[in-house]
Amino acid sequence: MFFPTEGNRSIPVSAFKRGGSHTARRLHSFRNVKTVLDLLKKYNDLNEAKIDQGKLSPEEEERWEELKVVYDLLMFHSGFSSENASAPFSPAEIRGTLSDGTRLRVPIEAHAMVEHEGGSFDASVVNVSRRGVFLASETLAESGSRLTVYIVGLSDDDEPGDMLELTGEVVWRADDGIPEARIRRGMGLRLIDVSEETGDRLESLVAKTIEKRLSQLD
Repeated sequence: MFFPTEGNRSIPVSAFKRGGSHTARRLHSFRNVKTVLDLLKKYNDLNEAKIDQGKLSPEEEERWEELKVVYDLLMFHSGFSSENASAPFSPAEIRGTLSDGTRLRVPIEAHAMVEHEGGSFDASVVNVSRRGVFLASETLAESGSRLTVYIVGLSDDDEPGDMLELTGEVVWRADDGIPEARIRRGMGLRLIDVSEETGDRLESLVAKTIEKRLSQLD
């Protein structure tokens, strides 16, 4: 749930541009999806239903998998151009597309110090959502363990020295990494006891990261 995958299908990145002929351009591989915000909303809605219900209908599952490929391409693909002067969608538009408490994950690069059973170790934050985080680390805790994670440099908006404290439960581990998915050795955490302030901060981070990624489309 909290790790990046590499899409094995691709579509032209230019199909997601906003304005002019691009606004009306359909993504022919995806029914009723005309802009990247349509795609984002549909994927978010299906992702929330999949998590809440545990399963989708066969048709919805296929749709979710297709949209996930494109979402991961947009979020985790490194071959975008330099950031444009203005983003194609505003933060307000993006947040209006996402559901409250969205569980979509976004890539970040930040340092974390992890406390567990009286000791501590360093980790790198690979991706995060309002509900979970993936930590790359040589030191791994057992599944079911509760960890306290202190993250520095989570957002460009943070003041120097700002730190975010999270509590999470280890729900899965990649002891040897997953090379085909470019996942380093690490572990996925489900966040617990998330305060409203912290949840809002994470949700804002998700929206701003999506905005930043969309601004890098060719």
